[in-house]
Amino acid sequence: MKALVSSPEHQPKVFDKFFRVPTGDTQCERLRTGLSYVNSVIKQHGGHITLESEVGNGSTFVVNLPKK
Repeated sequence: MKALVSSPEHQPKVFDKFFRVPTGDTQCERLRTGLSYVNSVIKQHGGHITLESEVGNGSTFVVNLPKK
């Protein structure tokens, strides 16, 4: 499975339900709800998630949750 590597114009959309980064790979027919679900759960707990991505080098997701 390919790792998510997103160009800057796609990064704001990667947490949207059903969004797929265009890869030209027609074999991949999954719905892509995972990041949307993760984002929703994190927000319900008062946190946020950010994405740092560089084409060719991979992606880093940072999750911040409040201390209780």
